[in-house]
Amino acid sequence: MQSVARWCPRPSSRRGLEDRETLLRARALAGMNEFMHGNYAVAIQRARLATAAAKVLFSTLLLAAALAQDGRRDEARQIVEEFKQRNPGFDSARASAGCSTTNADLKFVEGSFRIVATVRELGLP
Repeated sequence: MQSVARWCPRPSSRRGLEDRETLLRARALAGMNEFMHGNYAVAIQRARLATAAAKVLFSTLLLAAALAQDGRRDEARQIVEEFKQRNPGFDSARASAGCSTTNADLKFVEGSFRIVATVRELGLP
């Protein structure tokens, strides 16, 4: 599987909101890439960058899962609890539905399922 880090656009003061959204998605994807390779500390850093800029659902769940995999389960549980308060009614089934697996790389599919399974263990219904 190729690294998605090379697809991350560089920030520019001339870019508009659309490019900002692209940058946030790219940071989240780069974090997911690190998560799938077992580089949880780097995945945490990238997910924090994405969630600090905007409370993106995927980035927040990625951050919680990476923290848990890195052995920081208490912090991960707290993030899931805050997530549930901000997003009532959002559950693991909805998270799974958001993970497109059609024609996806096997590592991506496995990583997506591992994220969902981990946040479910942390308390996401």
